Amino acid sequence: MRYALFLILLLPALLLAEDITPQAEKKELFFGEPVVLTVPVKPGKELSAFPKSDDANFALVKTEPAGEQIRLTLSALEPGTLKTPPITLRVDGTEYGILPVELTVKPNTAESDTQLRDIKPPVKAYEPDYTLLWILGGLIIIAALFYLFWRLSKRRRKESLIAVAQKTPYQLVMEYYRRAEQELRDMEYEKFADTVTAGVRHYLELAKHRPFLEMTTSEVKKALKNTDLPTATAEQVVSLLKEADRFKYADERFTTDDFNRLLAEFRAIVDVIEKQNGVSTTPQEK
Repeated sequence: MRYALFLILLLPALLLAEDITPQAEKKELFFGEPVVLTVPVKPGKELSAFPKSDDANFALVKTEPAGEQIRLTLSALEPGTLKTPPITLRVDGTEYGILPVELTVKPNTAESDTQLRDIKPPVKAYEPDYTLLWILGGLIIIAALFYLFWRLSKRRRKESLIAVAQKTPYQLVMEYYRRAEQELRDMEYEKFADTVTAGVRHYLELAKHRPFLEMTTSEVKKALKNTDLPTATAEQVVSLLKEADRFKYADERFTTDDFNRLLAEFRAIVDVIEKQNGVSTTPQEK
């Protein structure tokens, strides 16, 4: 009886979340590049992650196994020296607290830039593999006493843990849009061009499940041919990216009307894709 009582008292302590410091793939990256964090935890059959609170600087994009570890992919929504949000990771019912990591997100262009940046090497676009999501193992039968206390502990944790709904592609792109409007009002044209192009690429990546953030403009043009976007919309996307590239990298002079037109085209592209009903404009209810 003493051993049984000891086990009962010990179980809730064993189920508390463990704090883990992840390994960042890059500590310095350009605005628009994916932020990849590797967590030294073995993947399980059930895997999920979400920020512990709303964060205006980062959005959690993907959680996936990476060999004997777990990979978290985020997207920075602002340039600067930032800390990733604290994240709750759940693996087969066990929770881990993923601690923040400080990163430097550099803007793609700066007013002092006088040289063109090297063209990125071509990136192969792969279709996402959802095989693991369909391979769910059977339920493991656990001792009745352990299962009871696990359920009670999970219920108590749920009361204190506020899950933040993951942003939909539309909600995320509208954050880019509102920031671009403010940068245009403040006449921060370099930041405005970065925000518009990164916003379009990020939205397409989430909506069409292809790595548009890592592609050059010419690669985006080729990849769009293999999506269900209408030809006119695809051409509008490529035209917007080319115009922004001319301002950012070729020092072409733009008028206020030119910048307002870029912002209007950005919104028009999003509206057309949303009307296809291929992207949800509201969070999914669980």
